[in-house]
Amino acid sequence: MHDTPRTAHAKEVTVLAAFIQRMAMFAMVRGVSREDIHGALGYGPEALQDSERHLHAEGPRRLLALLEARFPQEALGLTLAESIPPNTFGALTYAGRHCRTIGATFPLMQRYVHTVSSHLSVEPLADGLTFHHAAFPDSPTIMEASVAHTWRQFIALGLTPALLARVELAHAPRDTLSRYEAFFGQVPAFGASRYALRLHPDALDQPITGADPNLYRFITTHLAQYEPNPVPVTDETADLQAAIVQAGETGAFSVEAVAEALGTSVRTLQRRARDAGTTLSDLLNRHRQRRAEALLHNRRLSVDDVAFLVGYADERSFNRAFRRWTGRTPAAFRRAGPA
Repeated sequence: MHDTPRTAHAKEVTVLAAFIQRMAMFAMVRGVSREDIHGALGYGPEALQDSERHLHAEGPRRLLALLEARFPQEALGLTLAESIPPNTFGALTYAGRHCRTIGATFPLMQRYVHTVSSHLSVEPLADGLTFHHAAFPDSPTIMEASVAHTWRQFIALGLTPALLARVELAHAPRDTLSRYEAFFGQVPAFGASRYALRLHPDALDQPITGADPNLYRFITTHLAQYEPNPVPVTDETADLQAAIVQAGETGAFSVEAVAEALGTSVRTLQRRARDAGTTLSDLLNRHRQRRAEALLHNRRLSVDDVAFLVGYADERSFNRAFRRWTGRTPAAFRRAGPA
């Protein structure tokens, strides 16, 4: 039997479940057995179903150590970065797509990178970024993956290898130099004093195609709500509903996120909701519906945008849920206009 993963307090080291999911899938593809993966993590796949949840870092630390021991002569950080879909880090990635320029993504990452892991930090340089992760201080894999994934994000935003001035990695090469050169378009400076990406000056002012400043402000407003806040208790369901709103601001529409916000168990909250004549699922869905309806009135947002902002992985799932709530599709609701 696996241990129940503990939900962390703000100062404890945590990692986004979506990233742990990708680590586990990566390990499985590389031939690590399910038993070894779950044994390293200390919990099974059910703990990772809510991708927005934050879990303690001990499990992913053990899994990384296992991978590094099994593949000591491979650039696992590069391969891991290649396996991570662009949207894994949710609203932070989404906001980056709507920054005005490449340089404008630097302060965004500095401010909100804790939504990926509580102790991951990014510091802007005049021409780039440095990376540090207190949860994985001795893991070249996780730092290499952080640098590599960020470079892939820059490429997705329109940069080319010609605009990458320098890559600094504090560890020694873990694969052939040609492997690194194929990934970055250059051989990194190994044994550096830090982990960093340095860009040519022309890259900083490069505009990001399709950026919408209004959507950027909208998304960062939600990111700003990520830090947990005290929840006032006024009646038997007011604190539940406030916690649902708080969790929803970060895209975490799950009973686990509500329980975490209130510092209690899912079972306790389910009992409280039942005693009040409702269920947690009903309260969550009502909030999701109200939020979706409000967002659909903003025609700058596509239906897919709205699906993302109310916690659905794809438009099809959102369409099914919205039809169940209202009897019509999101597109039909939008065409009808405000009531």
